[in-house]
Parts: sequence; C-alpha cells; structure tokens
Amino acid sequence: MNTHDYTQRYWGHDYTWQSVDGGLTANVLGWGIGLRTGDYLLLPNRETPDGKTRYQIKSIRYYRDPNDMWDAKLVFAPRKVVE
Repeated sequence: MNTHDYTQRYWGHDYTWQSVDGGLTANVLGWGIGLRTGDYLLLPNRETPDGKTRYQIKSIRYYRDPNDMWDAKLVFAPRKVVE
C-alpha cells in the first residue's frame, strides 16, 4: 500500500469532494495516476497538528478520457500517534 499526499494541489494532481458522511466516509473525484484500492490519501485538514488527514481508498475507478481522472470511495483511516 502506498500513501499519496494530496495536500498540495496542482494541475494533474487535484481532487474535489463529491459527498462526505460525517468525515468517516467520502466520495471524491480526482486527477492523478498510480492510486489503487488499499492505498492511502493524505488530504488537508487545518485542525490537525500536521495539517493532514488520512483516508484509505476502498474502491477507485479511472475514467477513459481523461485517463488520469478517477472516482474513489474513501474511509477515514487515522494514523497512530507515536508516543
């Protein structure tokens, strides 16, 4: 499983929220390559110390045109705090 940092948005590496269920699950439409089911996405969150929140990709579907566009179902997957 890989982690993809989407906290910096730029052309060809971006996303938009389609729906969110209390922050625990979400549907996201995005652009970028190399994402797979089981991978993690880091998305911006101003309320966390490092400014990031982690979600795991439960399913992802790539579009044919443009071929870097995808639609994913995400589930909240917080990182463990190291003490």
